[in-house]
Amino acid sequence: MRRHLAGASYLFVADVAVRALNFVAMAWIARTLAPELYGMVIIGASILDYALLLSDWGLKTLGTRETARGDERRFQPRQVIAARIVLGSAVFIIANVLIALLPLSSLQAIFIHVYLIGLLPYILHVDWYHQGHGNFVVITVARTLGSICLLVGAFALVHSPSDASVVPWLYVTSVTATTIAMLVAVRSRRELMPTVGDFKTTKALFGVSTALGVAALCGQTFMVLPPIVAGQSQG
Repeated sequence: MRRHLAGASYLFVADVAVRALNFVAMAWIARTLAPELYGMVIIGASILDYALLLSDWGLKTLGTRETARGDERRFQPRQVIAARIVLGSAVFIIANVLIALLPLSSLQAIFIHVYLIGLLPYILHVDWYHQGHGNFVVITVARTLGSICLLVGAFALVHSPSDASVVPWLYVTSVTATTIAMLVAVRSRRELMPTVGDFKTTKALFGVSTALGVAALCGQTFMVLPPIVAGQSQG
């Protein structure tokens, strides 16, 4: 019981720290950029959020559960990460094609394309693995590090509306830093080496995770959609 309380405390601290740091970073960016440029920042970040949700598709929740089961697990962590690579790569390609087909200005399209690059490091995001093993300190440190990168980058590089193009890259850097920190902390890297060509297992994983993915997407839609509408009105 004490271990679960400690884990919940670490996750709470990480959530508070990340929200606080991100709030300060976004406040600085909003203060610096013109309204129409900040609107594009909101739209790009929100579209990335949707892409991240689709690339998860319940696999993170399933991965945490299976990792925690130990020897009784049905799916191995390496199979979960292989499925995440397949799905994340597909979402990245499809999203970029769709953005290219939409009637957006060149600046809007570039903004969103850069944001979507954040999908690539996110595919290797292994917070689900650490959570399954109870490594909550790793999650706290990694998530806080990513937000610090965003905040420091905003203060150092965003000083005028002409610096708007830097903002999407700050998000990519933040995701990358978080992912690297979590990968470095993995004790058994062999456990996460993705399997290649095991399409039967990948299909089974998607079958189990679909219900979780749909539920998460429906739940997050009401949180992510309003920022897109607000950003569009500002842009």
